[in-house]
Order: sequence, then C-alpha cells, then structure tokens
Amino acid sequence: MEVEQAAAQPPGQEAVYVVLDLQDGVEALPEPGARLQLEGMETQQPCLRLPDGSRLVGAFEETVGAQLVLADTLGPDGSHRVELVGHTDKRITFSRPQQEAEGPDAELAEVGEAAAAAAAAAAPP
Repeated sequence: MEVEQAAAQPPGQEAVYVVLDLQDGVEALPEPGARLQLEGMETQQPCLRLPDGSRLVGAFEETVGAQLVLADTLGPDGSHRVELVGHTDKRITFSRPQQEAEGPDAELAEVGEAAAAAAAAAAPP
C-alpha cells in the first residue's frame, strides 16, 4: 500500500475538513457521492439535510488528536493507493432532533408537563 499527500491547495484557498458522525438514529446512510446540505455551520447546532429530506441536528466536538482524511483508490493491477487528503480535529455529531426521535407523543407529553408546571406555579400556596 502506497501513501501519498494530496496536492497543495491553490493560493488563497484553504480546505477545511470536518468529520460528520451520524448517530444510531439514522436508519439509511447516504450513498457515496450523494449531495448533502449543511446549514448553520457558524452556529452551535448545525443542521444536515439528507437526500431523502430528513433533517439531523449536530453538535461540534473537539477530537483527541487529529483525524486523517484519506482517499483509497484501486489501481489497474488491483493494488490500493491511499492518498492523504487532509486532517482535522473537528467533528460534528449528528442525530435526529429530539421530537422526531421520540415521536409525536413525546412532544405532546412535553407540552402537558409544561402546562402542569405553569399551573402549579400559578396556584396559591
């Protein structure tokens, strides 16, 4: 196996790599080459829209050490060529929004609990 470093970025352009970690609540992983839409990367909770239209909410994490981004290509003779594309210490862990993960009944329960707490706070001692 041969390892090479990718060509340098053109002047003035810097590639930034982030690992996207999809949690167990994601039933179907996107196909390689699928178009993903990232929203709110400048916020604390970025969103990821998958090709099927589902939405995942993320949280940034610092990794312990660097994670390497590699490209593995198969040569005509069947040998693997691994190329170092970049590295990162950033990861975004994505999962289904809490309400979607628990279903519509969980949302109704939260509304009921909030109403009960408000009623208890308004009741005379």
